Amino acid sequence: SRPKLVAMKYVQTWFPVDLVVVAIDWTTLMTAKEGLGGISRMGRSLRFLRALRSIRLLRVAKLGRMLGDMQAQYGSASASAHLSLAKLLFMVLLMNHFLACFWFGIGLLSWESEDSWIYTCEVLDKPFGLQYTMAFHWSLAQFGVGAVDIYPRTTYELVFTVFVLLFALFAFS
Repeated sequence: SRPKLVAMKYVQTWFPVDLVVVAIDWTTLMTAKEGLGGISRMGRSLRFLRALRSIRLLRVAKLGRMLGDMQAQYGSASASAHLSLAKLLFMVLLMNHFLACFWFGIGLLSWESEDSWIYTCEVLDKPFGLQYTMAFHWSLAQFGVGAVDIYPRTTYELVFTVFVLLFALFAFS
């Protein structure tokens, strides 16, 4: 049956990677909450292993290949146009997701200076979903899709914003 084959393929390929990433996250989370001194420091030193998460992005490349196969399978011009539009929309949303994550990360780097957008907008006091939505809204606004009351306040934020605006200018002009 198809679900069994999918499950077996997952166990043989991505499950070990996912298991390691989740185990590292849980270990870091538990040691940080309990304040176990040496173990907590060990957890912090193992953070570089969390870069394994980026390996899971290889799945996105596989998705592009699958969409290309689907486009070839459905030979009609209408279906091809719809799939092309869906791919374009997906890529724009994915690009804005990464920009939002970088924007939030840059804000966190300079948060302690009390000048960061994260401090001035009191983002850390808000739920995670709202934090992400604010950063994603900022990234969409950089492409001229709307206005936003979030502005760069530190040098790092300003430099990043300039690069994003230049990228938007060249990508969508």
